[in-house]
Amino acid sequence: MYLSVIFFVIYTIIIVIIGFVSSKKESEEDFMIAERKVEGIQVAATMSAGWFDGAILAVYIAYIYQYGFSAIWIFIGLAFGFLLLKKYAGKIKQKADELQIYSMPEYFYKILGKKNGLMFSFFLVLQFFLLLVVNLIISGKVLSTIFPVSYFIL
Repeated sequence: MYLSVIFFVIYTIIIVIIGFVSSKKESEEDFMIAERKVEGIQVAATMSAGWFDGAILAVYIAYIYQYGFSAIWIFIGLAFGFLLLKKYAGKIKQKADELQIYSMPEYFYKILGKKNGLMFSFFLVLQFFLLLVVNLIISGKVLSTIFPVSYFIL
């Protein structure tokens, strides 16, 4: 038990140091959009890291448990969506560079109007809130198995 606590604290310290050192080297523009220089594999890796976190994996495993092999349609749908995104990504990036846009809600706000920008913002906030709830539940369950603390306290 004590060994897992020590490794957890060391890991947390290392992550904080990396974040602090990295933040000294970058401007706000670098942090937000990497000077608009991210392409290809970097975009794919970033999107994969953003989409396939612990919550998505846990939900997918629950779908497999409940529905069996038919849960594969989630990944087929995601793949189809990413292929459509690939088709239009160049046009979106070009327009975003022209307008100096940092986010998709801002993009929809400037291209399609205030109502669409606000709607997109609402759905993103709702999506990330729900993912946060799932991640907190999963992390509480994982940490309760590592440390001798009840799940309800975490």
